[in-house]
Amino acid sequence: MSTVLGSLKERLETAKVRLAAAQQRYQAAGVELQAATNDYNIWNAAVTIEMREEERRLAEAQEKQLPMNLPDLAQRPNATIVPSEGDQAEPSSTPEAANKTELVREMLRLHPTGITVSGLWTEIGDRISSRAYLYSILKRLRDRDEVFTRRKRYLLRPRPLGISSNAETGTI
Repeated sequence: MSTVLGSLKERLETAKVRLAAAQQRYQAAGVELQAATNDYNIWNAAVTIEMREEERRLAEAQEKQLPMNLPDLAQRPNATIVPSEGDQAEPSSTPEAANKTELVREMLRLHPTGITVSGLWTEIGDRISSRAYLYSILKRLRDRDEVFTRRKRYLLRPRPLGISSNAETGTI
């Protein structure tokens, strides 16, 4: 029996040494975990503070920005918009397409601060066959440099005003 008892005591000592080593590694891992958690919290707080500051700076910039009051073309009877080179170089394939493109242009004129695609679709979706076609019209206008986007809103690019025009030839 004493051999069994001696063998058990040896195994107990081995287990005790393994337990001490495991506890030491566990404590080291806990210290490493705590350090990583502290680093994460510090950088997370820094990012949050910087985002808040960026939002504050943007809000201040918006407050300081002067409103841009463009003259209304309907109030100036002799003023006309100079057609872009894209309009002259690439005529629409059908009169319907030109009318739909002009419809989109008109809606953009009515919204000088810009309008989203979903806003356009709700206003003129019943007159355009599909939403994909609305996107193709907007892309065509963007390619011709007639519109641009800002914060997912489409805006009509202002064109220089002509002094007089010849209605028959369409030239200035």
